Amino acid sequence: MSAVHRLNSRSQWVVSSMGLNHVIIRDVGTDSVSVTNDAEDVVSDLHTQGLGSRRLLYFDSEGCLDELCHDGHGNFTGFRAACDDEWEC
Repeated sequence: MSAVHRLNSRSQWVVSSMGLNHVIIRDVGTDSVSVTNDAEDVVSDLHTQGLGSRRLLYFDSEGCLDELCHDGHGNFTGFRAACDDEWEC
């Protein structure tokens, strides 16, 4: 879980937490594209690894927790502030 993931993504990230309803990743790239700017490929990569319909939250390069929204089929659909619900900021 601590290995840097980079399949089709141009960004570098690690899985920080995985639960029944969520996956949380952390942007660890310092010399690569950010997760924010590579959202489509990150969602696609995680889909191939079994993301399913779980929520995909991420700590961006500045340490803010946000959500990469997706359709459950590997397609990125937008961003959402993780503070909109039960996740603390």
